[in-house]
Amino acid sequence: MQRGFALIEVVVAGVVLAIGLAAVVSISSQALSMQRRGEFDVAAASILDQLLAEALMTGPDDFSTYRPVAGPCDAPWEDFQYEVIITVGDPGSPADVSVLVKDPIGRSHSVSTRLATRPELSEIDEGDLDSGEARDRRPEEPLDREMRHEQLEGASAG
Repeated sequence: MQRGFALIEVVVAGVVLAIGLAAVVSISSQALSMQRRGEFDVAAASILDQLLAEALMTGPDDFSTYRPVAGPCDAPWEDFQYEVIITVGDPGSPADVSVLVKDPIGRSHSVSTRLATRPELSEIDEGDLDSGEARDRRPEEPLDREMRHEQLEGASAG
């Protein structure tokens, strides 16, 4: 009787151990999958930010002359695809900018915003500045970042 009972205990312990191992393997694979998706989310957010910054830097009117509006992303994200859609309305009105990024597993990430079109600073004449139609937003003196950093470091140390 004791031997039969010991054999049943061993079989039950083996089944419980097998169920536990199967659960650990399942959870591990799900964790790795979620980590990979998270890495893709971070990369897609970085790509979206970069493309919007380029659209802001070049201006919505000139973006398509600066870079293609669709295609594969630059290194190290060659597996990602992007598309930039810029809708420019009346002259002087904001342009609608939408950016779509597809990651290697087929999920889409997107962001939309409005960017104001502005005349180039070199095209602004003094009459426009006086009438208030266009404002020159250049700083009166350039920002010295190193000096500002030293000031902040000195203030936090003292």
